[in-house]
Amino acid sequence: MYRSTEKRKSLGSPRSSDRFGFGGKIMKNLLLLTFAGLGERHNVGAPTFWKTVEGFIAAGWKVWIVDVGTKEDTPLGERDYGDGLYIVRFNPPFLRETRIRKIGWFFGFANVFAIRHILIREAGRLINEQHLAADNTVVYGQDTHAVHAAKQISRTYAMPLVTRFYGIWDMMTKKDNLVNRLRYYPKLQAYGVEADMVLMTNDGTRGDEVLKRSGNKSRKIFFWRNGVDIPGAPAASLGAELPLNKSDTVLMTLSRLQAGKRVNLAIDALAEVVKSHPEAKLVIVGYGEERKNLEEQVCALGLEKHVIFTGRISHELVYDYLQRADVFLSLYSASNLGNPLFEAMRCGKAIITVDTGTTGSVIKNEANGILLPEKELSCLPEEICRLLSDEDERKRLGEGAKRFADENFWTWDERIAAEIREVTALLPPERD
Repeated sequence: MYRSTEKRKSLGSPRSSDRFGFGGKIMKNLLLLTFAGLGERHNVGAPTFWKTVEGFIAAGWKVWIVDVGTKEDTPLGERDYGDGLYIVRFNPPFLRETRIRKIGWFFGFANVFAIRHILIREAGRLINEQHLAADNTVVYGQDTHAVHAAKQISRTYAMPLVTRFYGIWDMMTKKDNLVNRLRYYPKLQAYGVEADMVLMTNDGTRGDEVLKRSGNKSRKIFFWRNGVDIPGAPAASLGAELPLNKSDTVLMTLSRLQAGKRVNLAIDALAEVVKSHPEAKLVIVGYGEERKNLEEQVCALGLEKHVIFTGRISHELVYDYLQRADVFLSLYSASNLGNPLFEAMRCGKAIITVDTGTTGSVIKNEANGILLPEKELSCLPEEICRLLSDEDERKRLGEGAKRFADENFWTWDERIAAEIREVTALLPPERD
């Protein structure tokens, strides 16, 4: 259970087992500050974050998370899971006010500074109460708003600092003008924060170029793709969850349902595709704020019998759903180099995507997928129909995609192991 932060009692002095692990070695600590509102452990959201956390715990680290709840029903307070994970979570002071039309952005801006103060306060309290020290603790600032707080903690307690960015996808969707530069100044400033190690996800949004333009002079900067696991045998029960016939040809999207993912383009294309392929179905996997608009679009086009919304699914089921797809569609506006596309490649699926960001560095047109220039999106229905009519071509493209994935992608275990090695190297060497 979470312990309220309103009536908190001191946790007292740590036991010797809190500082020392098995064999008398000093327990390593990861003090992770985040602004993301990551929900509960083992939830369906933020798989990249939780895989990182679980990887450090499995390697013998104690992970302390100071997190912000972004919903009124988020469980607040403190919870010790007893297996190496401890979470402190609080709500922003102006949570409801940020949803007021027209002026909500002002409260969001105020929240940035208020949350930064609370992150510093709570992280400092944990350090003092749990006797975390510079020789056994790494401060880990996840994403832009938490980076400034993490930098302050690192400086105050002389602890090594890691800053972690998940690409710059959200910033690529914003217009470059004076208003947005002022509005997102704290976020833009975070990219230049000097740390002992910077880890930027290579998601095709050119985050490495942003770090350079920001003048980041950190000693270690890594620009890595996410890990992509190898799929296992599909679940036998999936057929009952998806109302599909064996004769159906399946198009699939997999993403959070938000405007920048452009699932609406897949629906528009489907309206043309079913004229020559009445057996075609579009399975939309994911959840998000755009679902209502997409459902209304489906109804307006008379496609109710051709579109399936799965809603939220657990990450463990992703490959099971992908195995049912004949053609995978990824039509993002900023970049398509995210795990959904990578996982479709691992599954050997025929892929149609858009040449946004650095998508072309992975998908080579007609070799391991179909890469449409942005100005040629009107050809999308034609390309879908071509692949649905040619099983051999789908197989050829899918084999090319899988071959590229097998030769170039880390598994998640490999990816997390590389991060742990680099983070561990920031601490003093262990003495026998």
